[in-house]
This record gives sequence, C-alpha cells and structure tokens, in this order.
Amino acid sequence: MQFASNLVGILQKMCLTHSATSETRTLALDIMELFLAWHDMLESHASADDDYNSTAVQEFEANRTPEEDSSAARSVSNGSLPAQPDLLLPESRRETIVGLLLRMLCLVFDFVLKSNLGPRALELLQRYLDAAKWPPMHLRLTFFERSIQQIEALGMNQQLVQHILTVLSAVTSQMQAVWFEEYFGVLATMVRKCVVVDDGQVQKLIATMLRQLYEQAAANERLGSSPAATDLRAHIEALVNKNLQDGTNTFGTLLILHSIGEFTGEQLYSYIPLLMKHTDGGDPFALLERKYLSLVLEVYNDPRFTRSEMTMRLEQAFLSGMQSEDSEMRSRFLSTFDANMPPALPVRLNYLLETQSWESVASTFWLQQCLPLLFASTLQRGSHLAAAAAAKTETNGPGMEVDAGDMAEASLERNGGDVGGGIGSGGDMVSIKDIMGPLSRMVLLDTSFAYQVWVAMFPRLWQNLSSKERHDLTSGLIRLLAKPYHLSQTSARPNVIQAILDGFCACSPAPRLPPQLLRYLGQTYSAWYPALTLLEQKIMDRHEIESAIFDRATGVELGAFDALAELYTSLSASHYFYGAWKRHCQYNESHVALAYEQLDDWSSAQAAYERAQTKARAGVLPFSEAEYCLWESRWIETTKRLQSWDMLLELGLHESLPEIELEAGWRTWDWNERQTQVRQLLK
Repeated sequence: MQFASNLVGILQKMCLTHSATSETRTLALDIMELFLAWHDMLESHASADDDYNSTAVQEFEANRTPEEDSSAARSVSNGSLPAQPDLLLPESRRETIVGLLLRMLCLVFDFVLKSNLGPRALELLQRYLDAAKWPPMHLRLTFFERSIQQIEALGMNQQLVQHILTVLSAVTSQMQAVWFEEYFGVLATMVRKCVVVDDGQVQKLIATMLRQLYEQAAANERLGSSPAATDLRAHIEALVNKNLQDGTNTFGTLLILHSIGEFTGEQLYSYIPLLMKHTDGGDPFALLERKYLSLVLEVYNDPRFTRSEMTMRLEQAFLSGMQSEDSEMRSRFLSTFDANMPPALPVRLNYLLETQSWESVASTFWLQQCLPLLFASTLQRGSHLAAAAAAKTETNGPGMEVDAGDMAEASLERNGGDVGGGIGSGGDMVSIKDIMGPLSRMVLLDTSFAYQVWVAMFPRLWQNLSSKERHDLTSGLIRLLAKPYHLSQTSARPNVIQAILDGFCACSPAPRLPPQLLRYLGQTYSAWYPALTLLEQKIMDRHEIESAIFDRATGVELGAFDALAELYTSLSASHYFYGAWKRHCQYNESHVALAYEQLDDWSSAQAAYERAQTKARAGVLPFSEAEYCLWESRWIETTKRLQSWDMLLELGLHESLPEIELEAGWRTWDWNERQTQVRQLLK
C-alpha cells in the first residue's frame, strides 16, 4: 500500500502544475483508473473468500458441540470478527483523488477546451463518488464557486457554464440530504447566476439542478422554510413570469416548469394561460409541452415569420420538436421542415449536412431526422419502387427481418413512372408510399436501424450526384466533420461520425477528405476502420497520389501516409505498419530494418537503423525527414525491446529528452539519490 501512497502523492504534479501536459494528465487518469481496477479485483477476491468461509462455518455449525457453541457466542460478543478496512482506497485517499479531479475539471479550462480528456475525467469522478459503492463523502463547493467567478469574468461562456454544471450535477446526484442542507445557499446562488445563459443544454442542466433543490426543500421542513429556499423560490417565480410575459428564453422556462411543477402546487396553473389561452383542462405538463411546440409550428408555418429573427430564436426548439417522443408532434415538425425545403436531392443534402446547424441536438443521432427528409425527396422526384424490394418482402414473409440496405436501395432506384403507382405480383400492388412511410417511422424509433439505412443509402445518393454536386457536398462535409460539437457523441455507439464515414467507404469515388481530419475522426470517435479504409484508398489511388505531389509543390502537405501510419500505431497493428512503410520507404536500409523487426530480431533491426542514420549524417543517403524520423523512433523502440536502458538514458541526457530520460532512469537509478532530479523531470 506504500506504493499506492507514492502514486497518489505525485498525481497533483502530473495534473495541476504549470508544466503538466496532456500526456501527463492522461497518465494521471490512467493511474486513477488503475486504483479502481485494483479495488474491484480485491473486492472480488474478498467476496470469494467470504463465500468459502460461509460454507465452512455452516459445516462447522452443523457438527459442533455445545461447548463450541458457547465459545462461538463469546467470540461474537467480544467482536472478534472485525470488518476489514479498505487499505487501497481509504476515505482520505479517495478524497484526495476526487479533489484532484474536481480541480482539473473546474479550474483548468485549457484541459476542458483543448483536450478530449474532460469526459474521461468526469466519468472517473462519477465512479469515485458512486454512492452505491462508497460511503458518502462530504465535499466542499470551493472549486465550483471559484470556477463560476472566473467564468463570470469571461462573460459567462456557454461552453464553460455547461461543463461546470455537468460536473456539479455529477456531484449533487451522489450527495446526501445533510450535505444539501449545508450547501443549499451556495447551490442556489450558482443556479441563479447560470440560469441567465440562453443555451438549451445549459437550461436542461439548470432544470435538473432546480428539481434536486426543490426536492430537498420539500423533504426537509427546516430547509424548506429557510431564507435561502424562500429566496430561490421567489427568484424562479419572478424569472418564469418575466420570461413568459416577454417571450424570452421560452424553451428554458418550459424546462424549468417541467422540473419544479410538482413542487409549486397551484402556482403552476397560473403560468398556463401565458402559454395557452384556449385550453380548458388536462395534464398541465403535457399541455405545456404540446401547446408550446404547437406555437413553434404556427410560427414556422406563418409566411410572415419566414427567415425572421423569431424563427432563428426558435430553431433550437424546432429541432427538439423533430425529436419529440410524441409521434404525432414529431411527424408535424418533419412535415413542416419538408414543406419548406426544395425537393431537389442535392439541395437537401447540402442543406442538411452543411447549412443546418445541429449543435443544439449534437448529443443525439440526428441523422435519424435527416433520413425521412431524404426519403421525401425521392417521392417528390417521382422515383419508383424497385422490384427487388417487393421480391425481398414477399420472400421473407410476415415477421421476417428485412435488410435495411435492401430497403434503402430499393427506395432509391430510378425506374421512372408514377409515384402513386405500384409493383407486385398476383394483383397485390405496393406503392412507394406504402414502403417509405413505415420506413421513415422506423428510422426514428431505432438508432441502430437508422445507422444501417444511412450507410446503405448514402453511397446511392452519392452515385446520383454530378461531379460539381459531389465537390460542393464534399466541401460542406469537411466543415461539418470538423465541428467541435460532435465531441458530445464520443461515447455514443453508433455515432454520427461513424455513420458518415462508413457511408463514405462504399462510395465510388469516395469523397476526398483531408487525411489528418480522417486520422482525428478515427481516433476521437472510434471510427478506426472506416478512417483506415478511406486512407488506404487514398494511398492506392493514383489520382490521389498525383494530387498529393501537386499539393506538396504548393507547400501543402496532405500527409495521407503519415495519418495512416499513426492510426496503425494507435491500433497496435504492427504488421500493417511494417507493410505500409515497406511500400513507402525510399531506401533499402529501411526495408531491411523493418524486416528484422517483423522477425522480432531486435538486435539486427537496431543495427540496421544505426547504419541508416550514420549514412544519412555522412551525406551518403539524401534522406527525407519522414524516413529519418522513422529511423530515430524505431531505433528507440528496438533499444527498449533489448532492455538497453543505459543507452536510452544517455540519449535522453544528451538530446534533452526528459521523457526518455525518466523512462530509462527509473529502471537504473538509485531512487534515494535521485529524488531531486526526478522531481525536476516531472515538472
């Protein structure tokens, strides 16, 4: 356990010092996750031991004598079977780790904005606070108060406010009633400061926080009558009235009413006339949502508000309406969207994938809403249902599964004819609408099915576009894929990025995306294999190679090979990495060294890389920068494999490479003598 104490001791330096980098913070999170894995392993072993001991005790009790019964009773009364303490993660150590995670998430804004480690740190925080697993922890809100003050100074940045409230919600969801009573005033103050931010995601988090506070006030009479609770209720009541009367932040106000309605009693009914003046009964919550969405639809269907400020302000609510759980309301929103879009397929694709902003629903699989609009375009163009669809349906019979790809392919066949016409056999006619209507509803109900349909359909849409239309759509897709709001889907399976890239893989020719963008998307959204497929196509495509040479001449490095090699390395696909470099390398020395590596002949590979670098420094080989970097990096790797840490330590010292110096040094140094040097390297 001393080793665990030492690890916890250096976590702060790895996370929060000025010299902390993304790599050191990643390592710190790895260590924190390692503690949890160790703890789970110890618990599983302890559980197995308990089961064994229980069985042994039962067998002993069945056979013991009266004297043994008396002795056992004395043992229990004397407390001779104490509970085993948590030696790996005692409360003090867990509090230290939670404190570090909170400081990273609340105070290091660069960590949140410029890296993708924030979601992982938040997930670890939730695991360390899990009330079902750990004893309750008494956390102070100092970090959050300081963070809100900094964000206020920055003008209440929406992204930061959303992040802080997400972290705060993760904390409050695991806290006890006693904790809420102590910090109710602080929480109420933070909510009052953030409720003014007009952002859909922020408003959802505010609504969740308010529900927690109102629940605690309702369950605790002393807290409910306190000045802090009274002031909060008065502030929210005034805010709701003002927003409804002025027509500002109506969506956020509706969310607040949904969250606190059951705690406001008859006060809730006083708000309803402000949203609907012609309703005389029913469930107030359903009425609020339905009437509000109906008003949104009326605005969008009124020609007077076309492209007005009003429709721009209600766009977020409109997108939410397209994802409503009410199927009738959802259908009305989609129909309105469809009616206001040109029927031309290229125009729709460009609008949906480039012009339309999906940021407010970025955490959802919003391609589900795009598919019915594209299906509607095929109907308006007069496309005819292919015979393959009917044959497939009849062959499968009732209750049989129909392949999403076949359905999408059939719906996009261009055989001409009347939209109202049909195909079939034996006098049974099937119209296009008979297929497209249910298919449109199915993709809205099942994300996995929608993913399959998109992947099957997009290549057929792409095939029907002209060269200019493909070029224009590709430009829009590049801008779409580079949007940072997709990060909210990194943990979703499937996600929008995976679906789009998988759709590209079956296109011929495939859309030409920047290689480094493909590398980033593959690593960030777990779209490894479609990204690899597209990069491999670039390498094999002669047109792409000629274009890459032309772009290099103008000073633009596409880096398709570099991106491909990095993805192979990230996946530990070593033989693919070796094969790619053997095709790409210019010199026989590289080919020989890579061959030795494939044979696990690390000594010969190391020597081959040394010879190549010696020739390059002597001017014998007119090397390229990429290939020289390969020689250097692979020499380091082969030296590690050979456990030649003295050589690596010397390299780190002479070339000022602290990471290599530390990695080699901890294996060879006397730690008692090198503590000062190690601290300097960690800084």
